[in-house]
Amino acid sequence: MEKSLLRYTWVHSRALQIWIFAVIVASMPLYYYSLELPKQIINGPIQGQGFQSAADTQTFLRIVLPFSESLTGSPVVVFEGFEMTRMTLLYALCFVYTALLVLNGWFKLYINTYKGKSGERVLRRMRYEMFDRVLRFPVWRARQVKASEVAGIIKDEVDPLSEFIGDAFSAPLFLAGQALTALVFLFAQNTLFGILTVAVIGLQVWIIPRLRRRLLELGKQRQLTARAMAGRIGEVVQGIDDIHLNDTSNLARAEMSGRLSNIFFIRLELFKRKFSVKFLNNLLMQILSVIYYIVGGYFVISGRLDIGALVASISAYKDLPTPVKGLIDWDQQRLMAQQRYANAIEDFSRDDLLPAKVQDPAVPAGRIAGGFELRNVAFHEEGVSTRLENVTARLALGETVAIVAEPPQSATVFLELCVRLLSPVSGQILLDGSELKNTPEAVTGRSIGYADSGVVLPGGTIEDCLLEVLKNRPVPAQRVPGERTARETAWLIEARASGNSEFDVNDDWIDRARIGTPTDAALLEHIQHVARTAGLQGDILEIGLNSRIRAEDVERIAAVIGRARTLLRDKLDAAGLAGLVEQFHVARYNSQASVAENILFGMPVDPTFAPQALPGNAMVRDLLREEGLQEPLVSLGLEIARTFTDMFADLSSASPLFDQAAGMTPERIAMLAQVVTRVDTSGLAGAGKADLDELMALSMAYVEPSYRFGLLDEALKAKVLSARGRLHDELSRSAEPKVVFNDYDTYNPSLTIADNILFGRIETNLVGGRTRIIAAVTEVLAELGLSDAAFRAGLAFDVGTGGRALSEAQRQKLRLARALMKKPDFLVLNRACAALPPREQRVILEAVLADARERADSRPGIICAPADRGDVMLFDRVVFLQHGRVVEEGSPKVLLETRREFAKLVEG
Repeated sequence: MEKSLLRYTWVHSRALQIWIFAVIVASMPLYYYSLELPKQIINGPIQGQGFQSAADTQTFLRIVLPFSESLTGSPVVVFEGFEMTRMTLLYALCFVYTALLVLNGWFKLYINTYKGKSGERVLRRMRYEMFDRVLRFPVWRARQVKASEVAGIIKDEVDPLSEFIGDAFSAPLFLAGQALTALVFLFAQNTLFGILTVAVIGLQVWIIPRLRRRLLELGKQRQLTARAMAGRIGEVVQGIDDIHLNDTSNLARAEMSGRLSNIFFIRLELFKRKFSVKFLNNLLMQILSVIYYIVGGYFVISGRLDIGALVASISAYKDLPTPVKGLIDWDQQRLMAQQRYANAIEDFSRDDLLPAKVQDPAVPAGRIAGGFELRNVAFHEEGVSTRLENVTARLALGETVAIVAEPPQSATVFLELCVRLLSPVSGQILLDGSELKNTPEAVTGRSIGYADSGVVLPGGTIEDCLLEVLKNRPVPAQRVPGERTARETAWLIEARASGNSEFDVNDDWIDRARIGTPTDAALLEHIQHVARTAGLQGDILEIGLNSRIRAEDVERIAAVIGRARTLLRDKLDAAGLAGLVEQFHVARYNSQASVAENILFGMPVDPTFAPQALPGNAMVRDLLREEGLQEPLVSLGLEIARTFTDMFADLSSASPLFDQAAGMTPERIAMLAQVVTRVDTSGLAGAGKADLDELMALSMAYVEPSYRFGLLDEALKAKVLSARGRLHDELSRSAEPKVVFNDYDTYNPSLTIADNILFGRIETNLVGGRTRIIAAVTEVLAELGLSDAAFRAGLAFDVGTGGRALSEAQRQKLRLARALMKKPDFLVLNRACAALPPREQRVILEAVLADARERADSRPGIICAPADRGDVMLFDRVVFLQHGRVVEEGSPKVLLETRREFAKLVEG
């Protein structure tokens, strides 16, 4: 990147800077006249110069062609003007002065707007270039940098540059123009005024920048220490589990305290020096104002200067410190901005970046026709013994090759070299006869699928993760002329002006043609096939069953929901599992649900009707009181509280029983004990509102089979059912729905797919009960042709940051599925799915190999370092490495018979 910030700014905003300069020049005459008019107003209409009597008049707005008298011998009058009396002239001059103030303000507004536009446009370009260079970091380099530091540089460190970039050329021109205009005006009024002002300004220009040199050093220290702190915070967040495991939180706090201390004292010194310089600068200008009053007063008293000229000079002088101070500040900002810019771009100006042509979006996507060839490839890693030495091998399209190495890390390096995650220190890697390092990513990224045992995924849904690998560039679309909206056109213009990508992220990016899926239905079928091959289909389906259905599928499942529930009940009856599910019935209390859920008998739409919020809901409380249910529920809560306090009274806080009682902690048990004591002392009638609310919350959350306290009797259940009916009647009359009530023939979009089909609750105390029921639900969906709806619901599941919402095994399977989505020409598997049991790994590997052999278009090449070396027998050929060198290649069966070391590794 360009080393000089001023040069970078000029190169990328030249047109705007020139236009701003032209506007500034155009504004100077108006600024000068705004300084001149106060003098004319005071000397003319106010003091009466030229008005000897009340009837006298003066000419206003007479326009004479400039230099006409010198050229023609007599002035050329363009407009004779208006003759005005003293009062009329006062009004006219004041009106013109007001107009000049408005125009000067408008010029400032216009100039500042364009400065902001220029600054933001260059800043946008700078951030984009930095991010573009991050994408071109060698992978080994990207693995070493701290992500939080890189993000902080692009997001925060360059942000203050925007203000300076906007002022880089316009501010000194504008401020210098104002200062020179004011100086010219002062010299015109009195030469001595001009000389004194220039002398003081010269002193400021000489001394202030020298005092600010230390500020530059402190600014650099502040930037670097803040960056290091951001990096350390990122490390702490990523390694938080290690901190908890080793009790190093106090060390982390002490380290952060030390870093904050360094930043504090740097900033403190910075503030002290900054305001000291500001004090000196202001003092010099104020001393000059005293000199003005002394010298100007002397000239007025001695008759050598009129009062109007003195007032105008003082007015001009008062305007002068602002541009002068602005120029001094601008120079300071220039130095600090240059330093900030140099620090920011240091990590982005490396010589080992990938060539831009490797990621050129204009390069057409290609297919691999031959394969890989490694010629005398060596790889050394700093601080580590040699991993590969003089490796020569051929890997052809259509064959399946296993890489077996001792030590096993050599196989990982071999595969990472093939996919350009690492670069060899010597030798060549060729792909279809061309050097791999120069092959565009439009070829490697689309034709090579890679999956390892890593567990980090991009954010978004499962579907987003799968489709992302197909989004290499927007699919060309036929646009009708004029179809772009004004906003789209403005966006495109600014993207071009800022040197940003002109691709619209909202366009269709999915390359359906490459994988032969022209329609959405075909694409979904491909996703299902990939998920099945990667062993991920069952996971996605189970996630979907426990998710809400997509809006586009609601109508399909709603039409058959009653049939689905009946079919499930029949299946459970036939399998002897009917007792595992207690279905909802409007006239029966569901013992597997809480008291609050039984009262609601549905899913809340309004959050104030959520089960946990019912104790505080005014409508529900009134209804419970009218039904005579409030006091029994409070009494039930008291008994629950008493039982809990008796159970946990003598247990330590580390007792595992606390984990078995939902929501119960030592602190809450202690609080409940206090509630019980207070109620026993005062009785329920004298209990406080907070205690009554706590007891009501306990009773509302009570589930008999879970707690097994034997506190719910039939009378209380009957009252709950009565309250359920009353609540249903009350809410049915509401204009806006508060609760979606359970109905056997109605699908409830607020519930998950599984809960909708169950239409009840699973027996909580039966081990493995839910697994068996979910299997039956899956069968029902398959019979009704709705498995795809559940699968799509699973695809909509958000995997969380880095994929952490999924298990490690699910993440590894999803990484494999991403590689398969591309229908690659080469599939590279580096200990993929290593977190799975060996048997499951083998099943998935067999499915991947079978799918490759059955591909109708062309059989891909597969290069694999299996996590379980016993799986090498599934491959056509083996490349066997020992201590970084290829010692044998051939059929796994042959190597097993001829190489004892190989047999020992495979059979061990």
